[in-house]
Amino acid sequence: VGGNQSYPASIFRALLHLVKPVPSVPRVFSVAILSASHLAHFGREGVLFLADCGLNEELSSKQLAAIAVETGQLARIYLGRRPRVVLLSHSTKGSASTSSGREVRAATEMARQQVDPEEVEIDGELQADAALDPLASEIKIPNAEFKQAADVLVFPNLDAANITLKLLTHVGGANAFGQFILGLTRPAAQISRTMDEESIYGTALAVGVEAIKYHELYPEGEA
Repeated sequence: VGGNQSYPASIFRALLHLVKPVPSVPRVFSVAILSASHLAHFGREGVLFLADCGLNEELSSKQLAAIAVETGQLARIYLGRRPRVVLLSHSTKGSASTSSGREVRAATEMARQQVDPEEVEIDGELQADAALDPLASEIKIPNAEFKQAADVLVFPNLDAANITLKLLTHVGGANAFGQFILGLTRPAAQISRTMDEESIYGTALAVGVEAIKYHELYPEGEA
């Protein structure tokens, strides 16, 4: 755990140099965990997992699918139940015929094929309101298979994810933990230079829990 005295890129470079990646994960990526019980529609229990907020500028459908699967498994460990993972887009179920929407739709189908539906729910492509607000979901997709708010939001690119993270923390007042670096053989987290003591402490505790459960995420890991 480190980074509150340096730029994120320097932490990421050091980690990627010192810790081996997991061969089964196509890209190392980051996950931020946010809590905000005071905000409406903020996940099912006032907690949201956001990926990838720090590492990959652009992602292929295969990489997006892997991020959805891995973040879903991480959320399952922390929440102790089956999480709902949503791959976000500016389009909901093909409402906009664009290449980016099709990429997210393809990633959703790939991710569904890689998980046990009893362990992780995968949905997409959805706009943020349809992912988080049951009323918006009912209006936009009346026959939706999933009715619960998302626990995990997977963004189509780094800009969308990082901007959302900063807005939720600095404007919305959400507490942020991490970013947790997934796809490495050891658990690690990068913390922001603006993070307060409570969030740093919470991030350290969460990395400890992740270390205990690491072989559930990555059997080939070294933790």
